Amino acid sequence: MMKPNWFVALPVRESEELISMLARTAPPAIRLFDPADTHLTIAFMGSMPKENIPDVLEVMQKIDFEPFKISLAALVPLPSAKHPTAFSYTLQQGHAEVVQLIENWRDALLKAGGAPEAKRPALPHLTIGRPLRQWGKRAQLEGIRWANALTTPQFETYVDSIALYTWADDRRSRQFKIVEERLM
Repeated sequence: MMKPNWFVALPVRESEELISMLARTAPPAIRLFDPADTHLTIAFMGSMPKENIPDVLEVMQKIDFEPFKISLAALVPLPSAKHPTAFSYTLQQGHAEVVQLIENWRDALLKAGGAPEAKRPALPHLTIGRPLRQWGKRAQLEGIRWANALTTPQFETYVDSIALYTWADDRRSRQFKIVEERLM
């Protein structure tokens, strides 16, 4: 049995209409996230020992920001077009605010979670789906064609909380669950 991943993120609310609109054109090889799973990752700890949860929560208590609005830019394959494991929107509005939160807090959160230091630069993104593994390379190619054909939807919402996430108990319907959330 795989150990669950843990991460600290900003929950993205009111994404039901966005996911519903994307579902109308998404290829069957792409598994879209449940709207309740949409988030902006600040720090990804991986399979963190549960004993580290109090330390991560302690760092989270220090994070403070004014709620801010986000809007979407391009839908991109991540980590690259050659080997996408996710399809994510970059941010137009809210980009600078999320970069600042990542740059200010990612290292402390990773350290508290016992995770290695981050090597990648901050890249705020809203993951909306993943290629299904059983479809292999075909899923990746279909996803890239789909992403390239989409026009960016008019989606705006406010980000007003931070949360510690892990895998959902039953991942057939939801990917993640919030363990603890703090409103700003």
